Amino acid sequence: MKMIKKKLLLLAAAGCFLISGCRSPQASAEVRSTAAKETMRQETETSNDKGGEEMENMESMELTDQEKRLLCEIYPMEERIMEGRLFNYQKNTVTGFRAGMDYLARKYPGYDFEALSITPASKFDPWMIVRIQSGDAGIWELKVTPEKEGFSFADTFYNALMQEKYDSMVEELLKAAGFEVRSYTVFTAPQEKTGPETTVEELRESRLPRMTHLFIQKPENKEAQDETAEAVQSALKNAGVYGNYILYFVPGGLVLDAEELEKQRLQMESRAFSCHDVK
Repeated sequence: MKMIKKKLLLLAAAGCFLISGCRSPQASAEVRSTAAKETMRQETETSNDKGGEEMENMESMELTDQEKRLLCEIYPMEERIMEGRLFNYQKNTVTGFRAGMDYLARKYPGYDFEALSITPASKFDPWMIVRIQSGDAGIWELKVTPEKEGFSFADTFYNALMQEKYDSMVEELLKAAGFEVRSYTVFTAPQEKTGPETTVEELRESRLPRMTHLFIQKPENKEAQDETAEAVQSALKNAGVYGNYILYFVPGGLVLDAEELEKQRLQMESRAFSCHDVK
């Protein structure tokens, strides 16, 4: 009887989803959210059925207000979470999150980190991603991967420490080659060892994935734009600066800094190129 009821609920949710095709995107999103929560509720009931009284009487886990907020954003069982009565997969999420935040504190002493959201591990991605922020240093990622013993960690917060220095290096190299540019780089891959002690020269010589947006005064015509892009690419290759690049042509000259230009880049003409075969 219980299984029949579950199937009826799923059929009803699917029917609502099909009907919602004629409704607004917001209504469709609400239906999908309801269906997802119903699936999660059934998984919870299944866990309860298997565990019986053991699940109901399990020892609660003491949670901080931050942990409660983060868990409630990804799991629908709010009452159970607020009481600290977590299933094993939820406990694993909390344990990995705490270990990851401890890792950040060790790697970046003197920085206070706030966790904005968690994407828990799944059967497709066995690692957890935590979106983190420290002051006004932007939003970055912490990656926590379960291992046979404990966890391994990696993050992208090193960008906040190295970005300005690295971009200054790129600008100086291109200036020496005759190009006045503004540079804005993001290193995209989470790293464990890249951090406060990493030098700009080490980043320059590394093969870490990165995307650099370069801004230069707009040439007169498309032919000149192509020639400028080829010349800038050649200068970067000669300097041995690895990476993927998009060169944006700024109308009216470089009167703004790179951060402000970055906000306006979608309005500009551009050329994309890479420098992978550098020495």
